[in-house]
Amino acid sequence: MKLRVQYAELEGIVSALTGQAFGLSYVDSKTFCVQKGIEVKLAMFNFAPKAKLDISVERIEGKDVEISYGGGLGIDFLLKMALSVFKTALVEELVERLGNNRMVLHLGSVPQMQAFFDYVEVMSLSFEPDNIVLEGRLKVEALKKPGE
Repeated sequence: MKLRVQYAELEGIVSALTGQAFGLSYVDSKTFCVQKGIEVKLAMFNFAPKAKLDISVERIEGKDVEISYGGGLGIDFLLKMALSVFKTALVEELVERLGNNRMVLHLGSVPQMQAFFDYVEVMSLSFEPDNIVLEGRLKVEALKKPGE
């Protein structure tokens, strides 16, 4: 089975959950881009550059997704700062930094995602110009009632 989620829909979900606006866009079949405007105030000047982060899915193994990321000079520093701001037990379980602009996301550590993994085995995650595409296999055994 394939599940497609439009970037605009995911942007709305992220905005509703975080109160922050992020832009998502297609780069290639294994990479998408996250953009966030950052307001900078210096004395009498204000400007709002966009921070850009390209995220590539390198592999999926069970409930873990290995990603690589890039976006230019300083992006690793900004990502470290963001992770330290959101430093919670869940984030500590979710994100495993590997170095060299790589990390593993342990999606099974998120209770809502674990419920999803109880029923679906994820085979691949790819990107189209308008959608994120998750391909998976429904776990028929999980749908059976106990004793069947």
